Amino acid sequence: EDKPRLRQEASKFLEQVPGVSVTESAEAIIEELYMNSIYDAPREAKVFNMDPKTYGSDGDAVLELTLSDSRLVITCVDPYGSLDIRKCLLRMADVYQKGVSDSILYCDGMGAGIGLVLMFEHSSSLYLGVIPGRKTVVSAVIPVGLNNRQRAAVKKGLHLISL
Repeated sequence: EDKPRLRQEASKFLEQVPGVSVTESAEAIIEELYMNSIYDAPREAKVFNMDPKTYGSDGDAVLELTLSDSRLVITCVDPYGSLDIRKCLLRMADVYQKGVSDSILYCDGMGAGIGLVLMFEHSSSLYLGVIPGRKTVVSAVIPVGLNNRQRAAVKKGLHLISL
């Protein structure tokens, strides 16, 4: 029930961001972070016998948008720490090697890595950090003030942070 409110607040914030393509990228990243933090993280925490927090009881995820002259930063923090970075990186590599359609065929319920690839493709830098069983932090940086060609030419970075 929070999703419409979150979408409205994010849209209002994104009105100040120059460039339609930046807004579209931000919306795609926000959607992916929302789904991961509200649905995937609690489910994965349960699979790994981590503290089964429930949304609304100290299980709230926090989404933050920050805008400067040159970049938009979207950060999501969830209280589960259930992201397996090694597995995500392997699945991300698989998506790049096999393509999206062949990667969708994962049946273990843990995701195929497509969402991570989507966030990486829409950003110039993607930061991942995990304290197992306690916290996951994902931040995506999108350059602003550039046209599509300039944005496409920006080198991408995937960063693993130690929390």
